[in-house]
Amino acid sequence: MTGITERVLQSSVRAQARSVPSVMMNLVEEVGELARALNRPYRCDEPSIAEIADVINCAVDLAYMLEIQEYLSPRVYDPKDIAETVKRRLEYFVDKKCDKWDSIVKKLEEK
Repeated sequence: MTGITERVLQSSVRAQARSVPSVMMNLVEEVGELARALNRPYRCDEPSIAEIADVINCAVDLAYMLEIQEYLSPRVYDPKDIAETVKRRLEYFVDKKCDKWDSIVKKLEEK
């Protein structure tokens, strides 16, 4: 099975032209739909876990778009190389954030 980040990045590479602001607006919209699914599930077509997947998709795609923006200097770029860079950077920062979270939980458990 493909990892979540890798799967989303495969779609990001194939997606049609879009901008950072449009992806950011989609992310905000999906967070709103997640909030609705949590607060008023009877008004939603999809369960909250599906909305969480939408948020993850948009967040990873936003990371991809931001990485492209950095590459857009005069250099030519390969979308698959950018996707691999995003994957590596996300994994690094997720590990770093989880380590921080783990240390906070450990301190709380020691009290």
